[in-house]
Amino acid sequence: MRSTTEVFLWLAGYQTRGWSRARIADAVDVTRNAVAMRIGSLADELKIKLRPNETHDQRQTAAGIRLELEAARKYERAGKSFLDAKI
Repeated sequence: MRSTTEVFLWLAGYQTRGWSRARIADAVDVTRNAVAMRIGSLADELKIKLRPNETHDQRQTAAGIRLELEAARKYERAGKSFLDAKI
């Protein structure tokens, strides 16, 4: 299940972890164009200049990205559960 902050996670991974658009797309089963459009749109909205796609980290695999996204979603759900808990 994708999180409500999914595109933020893609953008963060793209900018800071060297994920390529193609590997993000493979990791989440969407088209490369969809990833490029979504992270480009969010970067524009946030006034962030995207790094060149050609400078991606070759060691970052789709499987590794998938695992990192799953871990981030898990922490996001845990935080939401904590905030939603009745005290």
